[in-house]
Amino acid sequence: MTIIDEFFFDTNRVEGITEADYERAQPYIEAAQAFAQSTYQSIYIIDYFRKNFLYVSDNPLFLCGHTAEDVRQMGYGFYINNVPADEQPMLTELNRAGFRAFDDVSVADRQRCVMSYDFHILTSDRPLLINHKITPLVLTADGRAWLTLCTVSLSPHKEAGQIRFRILGQSGYRQYSLTAHRWQPCEGVTLTPEEMAEAKICYTIFGGKVVVDNPEAAVSAAYTSDLLSDVMGHCGDESVLITIQNHLNAIAVCTLAGIEAIVLCHDRAAPDDMKEAAAREGVGIIETHLSQFEASVKLADLRAAAR
Repeated sequence: MTIIDEFFFDTNRVEGITEADYERAQPYIEAAQAFAQSTYQSIYIIDYFRKNFLYVSDNPLFLCGHTAEDVRQMGYGFYINNVPADEQPMLTELNRAGFRAFDDVSVADRQRCVMSYDFHILTSDRPLLINHKITPLVLTADGRAWLTLCTVSLSPHKEAGQIRFRILGQSGYRQYSLTAHRWQPCEGVTLTPEEMAEAKICYTIFGGKVVVDNPEAAVSAAYTSDLLSDVMGHCGDESVLITIQNHLNAIAVCTLAGIEAIVLCHDRAAPDDMKEAAAREGVGIIETHLSQFEASVKLADLRAAAR
């Protein structure tokens, strides 16, 4: 059986944190609370000095029937009590592997590290496959992770694993093999000029207008839905979202899910605040008179013609 101490070791040990440091960390908690109000995801702040959770958002979907305060008090005991026993060794292994990868990164780049992985939690109905993404929030003077931000969402995959480590701004990433027990380098997606031109076509096939351009969009898939929680759970990155949701929350979902562009159907107009957020976050917006079905068919026809 997994014990809490297996999640903590020399590599992630943090020392010398004072009460004054925790007072200075309060704005991070307040920012996490504000972020939690705008997303269906659950938000954690992990404290590697106290070896517990400094903050847990109040999202019942990912709390397995507990309150947020219960989970905060349990800390890593939450995983031991609510993750299937056969997946707990995976969590301890990827935890150690993640910190080894983190140590390989220069201190200057560590703030931009992100690790992502999938595992099940035990809900009252059935096991639920979720995704964890962890990134450093506060580093110590010697570059160790004191506080990390963890976002929890529904996984778009079908099984546990999918362990990736990347540095924001770099095209490549590492994928961890649970059979070879090591990180394997992977190439990110890089489009040729011809592929870029094909992606640009996606902006013009809808008979509408581009109101926010994203000329460097790398589009490889599309998803049609008006339920943003469904989009978060199932829409992959490098996608086009076909929807009628013309408000700021749609841009927030695109940013979190890695969606490159939104097609607003039925002549839905993007308000100014949505366009400003899209331009800031690098999300394209197209307005069209087509219905969601018609826009989906257009994209499907384009994909078939390209094969």
